[in-house]
Amino acid sequence: MKRHSDTRYTELFSNPLFVRRLLENFVLEDFAQHLDFSSMEPYKTKFVTEAFASRESDVIWKGPTHADTASAIYCRIL
Repeated sequence: MKRHSDTRYTELFSNPLFVRRLLENFVLEDFAQHLDFSSMEPYKTKFVTEAFASRESDVIWKGPTHADTASAIYCRIL
C-alpha cells in the first residue's frame, strides 16, 4: 500500500527541473555533469506482473549524455 508521503515524493521527483537540480548539485559523479537534460524523459514505472498484479516502481528518468547520444543513462530515484 502506498503511503501519502510516497505520492508527494513521486510528484516532486517527477518534475524535470527538480530532477535536474538534484542531479547537478548533489550527485558528485562525472556522469551527472554530462547528462543532456533537455532530452531526459520519465521512464515507465507502472507494470503488470505475470499474475496480473499491478505494481509501481520508484521514479525513473532516462536520458542520453552529451558525449554519447546513442546510449541512455537511467536514473532511479528512491
